[in-house]
Amino acid sequence: MINRNLASLMRLLRGQEAGLTAIELAVVMAVLAILAGIVAGSVTGMNQAARGAAQVTDKAEVQKAIDRWVGEQPASRYPVGTPVIVDANNVPAGSASPASNGLPASGSGLYARILFGDGFTNPEGATKRFIPDHLQRLPKHGGDTPNPWVVDERGTVSFLTPPTPAGTSTPMATPTRTSTSAPTPTGTATPTTTATAAPGGSGLAIVGTVSLPAAPRRMAVNSSTHRAYVAVGNSWSPSTYYVSVISGTIDIADIPVGTGDYSTGPTWLAVNDATNRVYVDHTGANFANAIDAGTNTVIGNIATGAYPEGIVTNPQTNRLYIANTNSGNVSVFDTTNDANPQVATVGIPGSGAGITNLYLAIIPATNRIYVTAPGLNKIFVVDGGSNTIAQTFSLTWSPSSAIVASASRLYVADQGAGTVNVLDPTTGASIATVSVGSNPVYSVAINSARNHLYATSNSSSLLTVIDGATNSVIGTIDVGATGYAVAADASNGRVYVGTAANTVVVLSD
Repeated sequence: MINRNLASLMRLLRGQEAGLTAIELAVVMAVLAILAGIVAGSVTGMNQAARGAAQVTDKAEVQKAIDRWVGEQPASRYPVGTPVIVDANNVPAGSASPASNGLPASGSGLYARILFGDGFTNPEGATKRFIPDHLQRLPKHGGDTPNPWVVDERGTVSFLTPPTPAGTSTPMATPTRTSTSAPTPTGTATPTTTATAAPGGSGLAIVGTVSLPAAPRRMAVNSSTHRAYVAVGNSWSPSTYYVSVISGTIDIADIPVGTGDYSTGPTWLAVNDATNRVYVDHTGANFANAIDAGTNTVIGNIATGAYPEGIVTNPQTNRLYIANTNSGNVSVFDTTNDANPQVATVGIPGSGAGITNLYLAIIPATNRIYVTAPGLNKIFVVDGGSNTIAQTFSLTWSPSSAIVASASRLYVADQGAGTVNVLDPTTGASIATVSVGSNPVYSVAINSARNHLYATSNSSSLLTVIDGATNSVIGTIDVGATGYAVAADASNGRVYVGTAANTVVVLSD
């Protein structure tokens, strides 16, 4: 993973060269995406005023980049400490200097350092650089400063922006750790006065924007109550870990879920419409919360396997399925009542720590659970009746975490390309491949009533709409910031998109 040239790295990202585990590959891709996003905003030859204005934006972008990067690291292999954020232009009186935090002592600007914990060991030795060398040859920011990312032999990443002209500086706040209680919801949103429609005749339009208390992760929807649930949090800051509840275009509750999680926070969610229960797993802490959506309170914790990721429910059987990446299995829980006992464990052949991540989709009517294993280029089909693997679909591409199923179709994004593959869920046969752009797809959701599929892509603010009847793109709509997870409520046509602006954009289709 270290000290490879750019061509070799790109072969690795395309899966054409051995040498990276799936988790290591994910780390490299996350870093590349963040760096690409930051550097894409750089402009050479700017005048002083323009540079100053750009730097104000940079500060917010750096914080988001760090939060997202830290949040995507496998805690078991890459333990990360609390990021140290220092704005050298606005160091409060009595505060520690950049040098006291181990950051560059000369110059001024914004320094952001990601500190690896004591458990971190560099795979290629303590004197080697952790990030590939070619990342340090990125274009200079503003045309007159050093390269923005600096990496030392310990794997510490530092970011430096040029000095901010007087009167334009905005200090960046370090994530707070004051309380684990939920903030009082304001009941406010930022609705658009006129709906913004997607070009191409898809019928999709933005109806409002909801502010969140922290960065959004994954989300799920209860189509009976028409509420969306969003896992939010800034990594390694338990006081920011919530499940936000959205009704219409208003955040009506922020349920605190930080207790017991001192790692990366809540990530994946699933909703049982029949029992009105929400389940959210904590990937770095090996448990899931059970939430009563009627009272918006946590009613219990569920012990999972190691590094839980994908999570789905079957309301028809009252079963909860959680994929445990490092354990290499899927845990099955009976959610008939709130005791939530584990009733089975389904092993996923060839998987385990450092081999592949595991993600889930489900077709409740057939009681089939689909497990994507990107590191194996396979999809495993679990029979929910016998809790055994009924089929294995071998692929020529790497299936990602972006997977969703309808009654007769399985939609899975290619981890290394900007495409969504349409499969027959009974045979695994390819029906179509839909291109949604040059960036890999981050998340997909389906509106079965409209037969529309929605896709967000890495480093893009565009939401793509796919017609399930023709398997073709029928429109895109800009949600204003990089889109993360997407969810859809088929019963009322609402679509929800989490964004890098710490918001959820609400759309109507």
